[in-house]
Amino acid sequence: MKESELNKKVLKEIVAAENQLNALKGINTSVLSLKDALAKLGEALGVKKKAETLIERTKEAKEISDKKTSIMSKPKKRKSNLKMR
Repeated sequence: MKESELNKKVLKEIVAAENQLNALKGINTSVLSLKDALAKLGEALGVKKKAETLIERTKEAKEISDKKTSIMSKPKKRKSNLKMR
């Protein structure tokens, strides 16, 4: 092989290696972006779950409060002091 042909072959291999390296860098960036996105999604789901739990507890507390209010607002039954003869 002539020296110029050898140089061309080596240059092609270098270019191919650079292309592969750039592709790997892109994959690495994509993986990191995906990792960040999944982390944010996990945080959002955690916040959503906490909010749902708080809403459920608030509903339960309101139901208990409504029951107590309805019990307290009912007129009390009084026993008659009159005896039947």
